[in-house]
Amino acid sequence: MPAPTGLTLQIDGAATVTGDLLVDLTINATGAVDMRFSNNGFDWTAWEPFATSKLAWDLRGYGGNDNAGVKTVWVDARSASAEVSNANASITYRRAKPTLTIYPAPQQRAGTTIVDIPLVLRDPYFNEVNVVQAEYTLDGSFTDGGSITFLPNDPAHDGVTLLSTAPNGVSHNLVWDAGIDVEPDVSDIAQVRVRIGYANETSELALSQQFKVDTRDPIEVADLRFTRGDAAEIRLALLDRNGAPIDATGDVQITSVKNSSGVEQLGGPILATRTSLGHYSALYNVANGAELGLWLSVWEYEVDHIQREDTIYFSIIEEAEFYTPLGTETCVVYGQLLNATQRPLVEAEVHFLPHHLSDSEFGNPTVISTNPVIAETDEDGKFHVELVKNTELIIYIPALSFRQFAKVPVADTAEYRSMMTALPVPPRDQFGNRT
Repeated sequence: MPAPTGLTLQIDGAATVTGDLLVDLTINATGAVDMRFSNNGFDWTAWEPFATSKLAWDLRGYGGNDNAGVKTVWVDARSASAEVSNANASITYRRAKPTLTIYPAPQQRAGTTIVDIPLVLRDPYFNEVNVVQAEYTLDGSFTDGGSITFLPNDPAHDGVTLLSTAPNGVSHNLVWDAGIDVEPDVSDIAQVRVRIGYANETSELALSQQFKVDTRDPIEVADLRFTRGDAAEIRLALLDRNGAPIDATGDVQITSVKNSSGVEQLGGPILATRTSLGHYSALYNVANGAELGLWLSVWEYEVDHIQREDTIYFSIIEEAEFYTPLGTETCVVYGQLLNATQRPLVEAEVHFLPHHLSDSEFGNPTVISTNPVIAETDEDGKFHVELVKNTELIIYIPALSFRQFAKVPVADTAEYRSMMTALPVPPRDQFGNRT
């Protein structure tokens, strides 16, 4: 018998372009009993019974590859007398792009500047994929933001490490320390966008939903409360951005204490003891006596496993005093907030925060202030608030990045600046700056 006649081959119904490496073949011939296939005309499959279709033919096998471009498939058809005829067909393969989705919205870890960015990466062909661009914005424009710095222990650190992929998606968590890239700020409409690279190409930018980011540092405050002979005690309070106490996640230690003359008081670091939530105490020997005036302390501690170091000033006074609320007697405190050009700060918040200490001599804990109060300035930058007389608290003004221990005067009315001069601390102007 002669060779089969009328042999034709079509790929995906005579399509000209495909984004899939698995294609369907359609074969027609007269007098054919067997057939075989190749992707280069040299490497062939075994002979198989003739059929009019070949489903899920892999363009990568039998001499093929997964490179983008024109792909040609050859078919041989054989008659019962082993006579062979052949045909071929071509199609252009355009490599499907991996898809990247950021979902759900990124979220900042409580009490830290760490932001988790969840994403799902889908790729049907297991390409090598890297993060090549990652940016943030605080106002949605991406003109105010910048590049994201991923933490070293993150699988996509600096966008140079290979990301794993799968056809149905692989979840990743990019870990961003926003405190490194963003100046102290807060935004409810922050967003991030990420682009991936593969095979000398890049994907479209994946945009996250809006989320809140707050890169203002936790509030750290210290105060020397009393001395005992040659021993002195410093207490540290770690407060979050809302004034609530937070614990460190590791050891808290003092690495340096210098008196008002600049003389170092420590022979080496000393560990602090946790006395209550967010509060730590450390005793040290006073090498040169409890010199009155402004002292300096350097604290090291961890919050959510991020190591921090802070230099904090405090005052040594003649005699430590503990204040407690005096019934319901209150003082109306008046104030005004102005910026450096003497313009009023409108709708600015002034926080009067509870200050909790604990001590074996005075009970544990000893509460020495009122409930938290937040006042807001009017159109002239003015505010007033009613506080319990003769109590200690913390004044926190977010707009001025100002925080200070203060004492409510024993008076019916007072200016808020007088509260800061009631304690033995350096004078400050109305902006909280030392003068």
